[in-house]
Amino acid sequence: METWSTEGGEAVQASAEAVESWTELANLARDELVRMGIPAVVHAWAEASPGAVVEVHAGPPYGVTVKWKTVVADSDDAAKDILEETLYSVLSAANFRTLVDKVGPDQYIFRVLKRPYLILE
Repeated sequence: METWSTEGGEAVQASAEAVESWTELANLARDELVRMGIPAVVHAWAEASPGAVVEVHAGPPYGVTVKWKTVVADSDDAAKDILEETLYSVLSAANFRTLVDKVGPDQYIFRVLKRPYLILE
């Protein structure tokens, strides 16, 4: 996705309304992951406990993303990639609108774009 910036080079921050709607979406995604037995938290910054992290970004990369935070900082990237793909698959299967955003060679952002049209209980 394109990074929006001001003429001074600073990234444009999303509106409070956008962040509020993304936070609601992130909470729904977290609830679905927890319902499926995956430990998950919603976090607006990079610091979080190990497990699934549903992040809300007011600046680049904007919106809601999911990632896996490992216990060990220098862990196997292949295992982390598989776990992130699993999180994406779980949310996609639960009818969330999702997107894999390729941002570089072997680098992806797993996005949650929209709540499911049918919430499973």
